[in-house]
Amino acid sequence: MLVSAAPALAQTVIDPDAVGYRALLLGAGRSRAAAVAEATAFTLFERGDLDAALQKTRALIEQFRQAGDVERQAVALDFEGLVLQRHGKLDQALVSHATAVQILERGSSPSRSLARINATINLGTAHYFVASYEEAERYLTEASSLAEQSPPSALTRLARGRALNNLGLVYYEMDRVNDARASFDEAAGVTESSRATDDDRQLRAQALNNRGRLLGAEGNVTEARARLTEAQALAESLRDPILQTAILDSLADVLLGAAAEGAERRAFLTAALTYLDKARDLEKTEPNAFARAAILVNRGRALSALGRRPEALSALDDAVSLAENINAPNAARMAYAARGEALVGGGSDAERDRGLADLNEAVRILERYQGRDARGAEREFARATSRLYATLIDALLRKGDVSTALGYVERSKSAALRRELLKRSAQLREADAESALQGAQGLLRQEEALAEEIAALQRAGKDDAANRLQVELVGVRQQAQVAVAEIHQRYGDRFSQYVSVSPETMEGLGPQLEPGQLLVTYFAADDALWLFLVSNPGGMSWRRVPAVGRRELETRIRRYRELAAQVRGDRDQWRIDSWAAPEWKELREITDWLYRALLGPIETEWKAVRHLLIAPTGLLFYLPFHGLGPYEPKTGTIRFIVEDVAVSYVTNASLMRIAFGQRRARGRTVLALGNPTYRHERPALRQLDYAEKEIGTIKVLFGSRAVALSGDQATLASLQTHLASGVQSGSSPAAPGGPAPRAEGFGILHLATHGIVDPVSPADSWLAFEGRNRLRARDIPRLSLSATHLVTLSACETGLAEDRPGTELMSLGRFFSSAGVSSVVVSLWSIDDIATQQLMLTFYRGLDVEPGALDKAQALRDAQRALLANPATRHPFYWAGLVLIGDWR
Repeated sequence: MLVSAAPALAQTVIDPDAVGYRALLLGAGRSRAAAVAEATAFTLFERGDLDAALQKTRALIEQFRQAGDVERQAVALDFEGLVLQRHGKLDQALVSHATAVQILERGSSPSRSLARINATINLGTAHYFVASYEEAERYLTEASSLAEQSPPSALTRLARGRALNNLGLVYYEMDRVNDARASFDEAAGVTESSRATDDDRQLRAQALNNRGRLLGAEGNVTEARARLTEAQALAESLRDPILQTAILDSLADVLLGAAAEGAERRAFLTAALTYLDKARDLEKTEPNAFARAAILVNRGRALSALGRRPEALSALDDAVSLAENINAPNAARMAYAARGEALVGGGSDAERDRGLADLNEAVRILERYQGRDARGAEREFARATSRLYATLIDALLRKGDVSTALGYVERSKSAALRRELLKRSAQLREADAESALQGAQGLLRQEEALAEEIAALQRAGKDDAANRLQVELVGVRQQAQVAVAEIHQRYGDRFSQYVSVSPETMEGLGPQLEPGQLLVTYFAADDALWLFLVSNPGGMSWRRVPAVGRRELETRIRRYRELAAQVRGDRDQWRIDSWAAPEWKELREITDWLYRALLGPIETEWKAVRHLLIAPTGLLFYLPFHGLGPYEPKTGTIRFIVEDVAVSYVTNASLMRIAFGQRRARGRTVLALGNPTYRHERPALRQLDYAEKEIGTIKVLFGSRAVALSGDQATLASLQTHLASGVQSGSSPAAPGGPAPRAEGFGILHLATHGIVDPVSPADSWLAFEGRNRLRARDIPRLSLSATHLVTLSACETGLAEDRPGTELMSLGRFFSSAGVSSVVVSLWSIDDIATQQLMLTFYRGLDVEPGALDKAQALRDAQRALLANPATRHPFYWAGLVLIGDWR
């Protein structure tokens, strides 16, 4: 058993048991001397004498090689890999495990099959330790499948449980939290039966330990303690001190990380210390240096938090010495960081200086090893890293060394971490923004007032006075960056979280805009809404809407979405002949309010351009701006934005670079796939009958330039195959003896199928294909999309992740963008099949007209206007849900 020594979520990584290895290695007819030698290697390994274990194991490998015993040689190589893993020599371990797997694949005896499963598990686990998560997933999934397909036995059942448990750790690192939960639970369930052996109970305890650590990391302390208490009871019944030690450390770690205050916090700390004292006593019966270091660190943390400072420092001194002696960088980093935190938290100036030296040493180790140490997982390393930098910077600020603190902010090399650091310290935030804070609010209001005064003078014909003020206005605008920086820092605990394309980034994009374009982003503060505008020429300017606060804006956006997406039943009841009708009162009022808050203040600017680019922020990610407009009571109409200007969206800085970068050739070949034959049950999916007509329409429109697949032909395999092979260019076959027609990639990919977004684990979002097949978001970058400039997801809710402020749009469309597709059309709610078919026909016809083909934003605008003009489809439900993200050209 290996135990990660990270201070949070230190999960148990299950190894094949030594008894199983002994059985495989010894076999029948082995001499007593050989049996003693092999048993000695295991004893040394379990005792922690890794150098001696490695030497003995390598002697065995050579012995088996000379005897021509290939199977036992492979098993010994696999065991060598385990010893190397525990030694921290992961590159060598990977070679040993991979060699063992290659040997064991050549044969099919029962013993060889089990050895192959174990070696594959260990190879996957080694990849996990070096953060090669895709490789780890591949090997552990293979091991689980091999075990499931093998003849039933206690050993294969246990092997499958081990593979599932370790696969859960991999999924957790990949942010696939749902899969991690499922794997841990399945691993625990594999061994839950009335005929469970001690090995079954041990495996269940190990899986429950990991599940409990995951629950604790998610803040569910009650459930975490329940799982860990059950695991501890199992470990006690097995009289397994190593496993008991790991679970007790897990219980302590969950309590140390719990969000609690006052008496509850003290009770948690006291309970954690009790667990750690018991773990310390158990570790003495089965010594394990890595486990002892972890216990000492957590014991020091608990004692320090309880105010028992001398005892805390004594435990942490021991932790530092032990970690240095066993050459464990990750354990050393944690020990130095914990001791440094304890020292800078109180005591004399000399102790605080010692604490700073410890924190500096922890940073030095961190930057040297970059989180790839064998004893800690990457995600937990990153979490600990944030805590380390924050602690060091807080200590420097308390000492008054602001410049050094700012230096560490830059060294963190992480925008997300930088935001957290700024949020944690008002002093640091003020120091970082000192120049911007002075008078920035006045600058914004001065610019606003000057612009209004100039406009008034021009209306009055006083051009000379207006020109004099214009010079002053230019001077104010030259200080734009200072004011923008002030907003960025003054609201630093929310601004960076809300804004996907920061005003600083936007400022640099101004020269890249085409004349006739306007780029707008927003920041909603508690007391006002800020609008940032960029144009070429014109540069950056601002508007402040004082009456619109963040909470009211979010409430209105949520309600607009509810009203826009609620269309159900008889289509005739949703026909809109006049917006003045009483049934449309709430929808027209909220549409008008959102327009006046978000676009009304810049009406002059957006009406003067042909293309409006929106960089959404926060909950604005889920609002179709083109579906807003002012209500005119006299005529009973709403003049929607889309009637006057093309609108497209940009969602992050990387996508901005794609959009503003070199224009991708606009290939005119289409791969269209729709309405697969679903067999999905969770959720149950209805067939999209009109999607087949939609696919047929695309085929008619593009002719030989389209490959159209629907129904039984619309399979995941056919999608992958066609994207990989492309389509033959030219309309006629090759001449005899001449070159074959050249295959080219598809310029447009159209998918008319259900899209299911997982808001907890976005990488697990998926598009539905035949049967129960799914194209998961994490697999999208593996598709052959190098020639594709446009992906249309004509499906249900492919654009919506989770309407939580501060969450960037993590949707299926986003994953296509990340794969290099420059333009993606997605939907913000479940859309109407019939209307979508009509809209897509108009959209693609506009793109395909030659000469004079429209750009994508204009083509989508024309398609939406066509539906808007028809009273039967005037409701925003039918046309406003589709948005164009990325390159509008």
